[in-house]
Parts: sequence; structure tokens; C-alpha cells
Amino acid sequence: MHILLGALTLIGAIIYLLKLLDDAGLIDLYRLDFLVWYRRRKFQKKAATEPLFALTDPKEVVALLVVAVAKIDGDITAEQKQTILQSFQDEFGLSREDASSLMGSNVFLLRNYLDVKKELKRILAPSKNTFTLVQADAAILLMERVARCEGEPSRLQSDFMESSKDYLPKRRVASNKWG
Repeated sequence: MHILLGALTLIGAIIYLLKLLDDAGLIDLYRLDFLVWYRRRKFQKKAATEPLFALTDPKEVVALLVVAVAKIDGDITAEQKQTILQSFQDEFGLSREDASSLMGSNVFLLRNYLDVKKELKRILAPSKNTFTLVQADAAILLMERVARCEGEPSRLQSDFMESSKDYLPKRRVASNKWG
């Protein structure tokens, strides 16, 4: 019995000393907790992901692709901007302000990427399973509408649209268009 009391006292003393060292900042006891470590790691991975590669809503991804088609040749012209805004209003049922906000946020997301075509797989990866065939077709039509607003699409725009068709899903998923 006296051995058991001695062992319990020793364990209590070790826990107390570890707590004192933790309070003094010399060690971090929370690093030993697996669940805390797992949640922290999961949050760090999510926080470190570039927002461009974390889009899961098909509507946001389609809007990004449409803006990328217009921006792939350089700056977006006034005619392309009007076509994009009108397309967002017609297709997504957005107000003028919401369409402008959606376009502005996508231009901001694309600011650091000169060749979006190389990043298509990473952009579409989080949302690929949520796309329907109807949404993929609508995305292609919207990109073509924006590319043709000033005449024939450029070679870069045509290549980008062809690459997008390759990465967009080709199977049916039961869902409404943008629901």
C-alpha cells in the first residue's frame, strides 16, 4: 500500500512540475494533446491555402473562369466588363452591385496569376464533384460569350476555353442549375 501511495505522489509531483514549467513558458503541454494538434494542423492547412484554390461553389468557379477568359489577353476592356456584368445578372440572377462585386473579387483573385491555364486543375479540384453537366455547359457558353464580345476570340482565349472543357466534368449529377 505504501508503494502505491508513493507512486501516486510521484505522478502528482511530476504533473505539478510540468504544469509549473508550462505556466513559466518553458514547455508547451498542449503540443502533447493529439486532438489539439490535429485541429491546429487542419486550420493551418486551410488558412495557408490560396483562396483561388479553395473555391467550392460552382457559381464562383464559373465566374472566375469567365473573368479569366476576359483577362487572359491583358486588361479587361469596357465592352468585356459590360458583357461579364450582364452575363452574371442574366445567368446567376444577381443585381448590378452583386455582379460587380463578384467580378471585382475574381479580378482580385487572379491578380498574381499570369497563366491561369496552368492552374486550371488546381482551381477546379475542390468543386469538381459539385458541378453538374448543365453548369459545365453554362460555364462554356458564358466563356464563349465573353470571348466573342469583341469579335473572334484570340488564340489564348480559345486555348483556355478548350483546356477548361477538358477539366470540367462530363457526367451528370442530379441537381438544379445554380441551386
